[in-house]
Amino acid sequence: MPKGFAFRQSEIVPAASFVMSSFSRDREELETRFSEFTTGYAKSFGDQRNLVDGLEQGLSMTQEQKATTESLYAKADELDRELNFVAFYFKRAQLDGKLISGVKKVLRRGDIEGTLLKVQALQQYLTANLALLTDKGMAPTFPAELEATRSELAQKNTAQNELMNQRRELYAANRKEYERLYGYIQTISQAGKIMYQGKPKSDEYNLSKILGRMRFSGGGGGAPASGENV
Repeated sequence: MPKGFAFRQSEIVPAASFVMSSFSRDREELETRFSEFTTGYAKSFGDQRNLVDGLEQGLSMTQEQKATTESLYAKADELDRELNFVAFYFKRAQLDGKLISGVKKVLRRGDIEGTLLKVQALQQYLTANLALLTDKGMAPTFPAELEATRSELAQKNTAQNELMNQRRELYAANRKEYERLYGYIQTISQAGKIMYQGKPKSDEYNLSKILGRMRFSGGGGGAPASGENV
């Protein structure tokens, strides 16, 4: 893909579908100024989209994998909320809350690997200050509970990474097919922006706005994952 390509691999087919919907409606009008946009061109675009979609379907997440992904981020959200209580105990005990804010920062970035490292450091600090923190309301079992949470996050993250590794291998083996599909997307979007400049319809050919619509509607292939952008 060209440098700076904004879509994740899993978003390429949905992006093609967005563009194809507008292109199918406007093709004849676009052809009056861009002669290459024949019915044959439209068919080739559709065929390429279907080809890449077939590759993607071969890697579709099983229900178990989907559940793992959802539970990973649900567990991360649960940890983020739990840390609000810990921050209260720290404040009452007049302890530095930088460790907590550090964990929350990487959590909200979706950086699970970074979270695991910072949680381990936090757990050690909690254990070292256990008497002081329990005096301010923290359950004495919390460090052990935090370790259980860290272990569960690590397991779910491993499963998620295995899926992402499979997707990277798929892309590496079929890079030219993905690039060919992106070529159609890019050519049509550029022509559409020129043809409909100053009109509301031009937004349908703006790739950054297509990307925003996809992610807002949940049509972009799931939660962000490190290394998935191409």
